[in-house]
Amino acid sequence: MSVARAAEASGAAVSPIVTQGEWLKRVGIEARAQTLARSNANRADQIESALDRLIAANEMGELFKLIAIHSPEWPMPAGFA
Repeated sequence: MSVARAAEASGAAVSPIVTQGEWLKRVGIEARAQTLARSNANRADQIESALDRLIAANEMGELFKLIAIHSPEWPMPAGFA
C-alpha cells in the first residue's frame, strides 16, 4: 500500500490493516448500539439493521479497510492494537 509506505518512509508508525467491521467491534459499536436500542425501543430494529450493515462481512464490514498513521512516540490508536 503506497500510503503506508510513504508514511513509514517519512518516519510515521503505521498500524496493520483492519476491516471496518473488526475496528468498529474493537471500539465498542455493539455495546453502543445495544444502549441506543434500549433507549429508543421503537427504533431497535432500525438500529440493529444499521449495525449489521456497518459490521457484517457481507456488507460494509469487510468492504472497507482502515489503517492508522501516527507518531512512533504515540501509542497505537484505539481499535488497532
